Amino acid sequence: MKDVFVGFLSKTLNVDNEQLADLLFQKSDEGTPTEQLTEGALQTLLQLDAERVQRLRPNTKEYFDNGYKKAQSEVSSQWEKKLRDKFGVDPDGQLQGEALADAIKAAMSEAAGKPEKVKAHPEYLTLEAEMRKQAEALKSEYETKLQEQQQAYIREQTWGQASGAIRQAIKGFNPVLPNDPAKADRIVDLFLNTHFREYDYQPDGNGGFVVMKGGQRVENAHGHVKPLEELVKETAQSYFEFHAQKPAGNAGNTGGQATVTTRFKDEADYLQQRAAAIRDPQRLKELSSAWSAQSKE
Repeated sequence: MKDVFVGFLSKTLNVDNEQLADLLFQKSDEGTPTEQLTEGALQTLLQLDAERVQRLRPNTKEYFDNGYKKAQSEVSSQWEKKLRDKFGVDPDGQLQGEALADAIKAAMSEAAGKPEKVKAHPEYLTLEAEMRKQAEALKSEYETKLQEQQQAYIREQTWGQASGAIRQAIKGFNPVLPNDPAKADRIVDLFLNTHFREYDYQPDGNGGFVVMKGGQRVENAHGHVKPLEELVKETAQSYFEFHAQKPAGNAGNTGGQATVTTRFKDEADYLQQRAAAIRDPQRLKELSSAWSAQSKE
């Protein structure tokens, strides 16, 4: 059990097995890890997971900086080409910036027979204003893209959390599903993605979610916010029959043997579900009972 637990966490958190064991388990007098967890094991795991999530987040600032620099370069190139065409200088496109401005100034001075500040010329000012307008438009475009990327990332992060709560709620209602755990999971996943992907989920600050659609919260007939579990139950009743016995891990009328309605693919799956329910003592108890009953079959 300990090896499976450490192995799973090592792969998930990308931490060496031995290092993880040193962090989580108390040591014996000989200095080797025991089976007893350290007092701060949970906090250590939470910190490691937070660091893992942080590494997954995209570098949106770098994305914006690179895009904006590219936009500036494109606008400058377009502007300089128009200046070359307008004033008939630098046909090979070798000059840029101040060097191009000096060449235009020299050409204009020669043609007019008198010195003239190129930056005060009406043609120059018109093109400069156009360049600035294009630069602002491209900046706005990249800022919009950046905001959309950030919103999409946050939405996916929230969906990952909300979908776990929805899946747990569905199974908590004890629907009639195939005995094959893989088939049962596929049916639940299909139901979840078909009927709940259309919503947005806003954390309520208490570990739950406010269901949103079209920028408005989903409400019941009385104008009160509809709890996520209530919405899940209403929708599930249209697609599933429900077992009469109690949910997973509780003993039903089966001659004293526990009825297993939550099933695990293997011990690693069981440990993964326990880790997800670390803050829910009741859920941990149900998972433990379900695993115990499944192991006895």
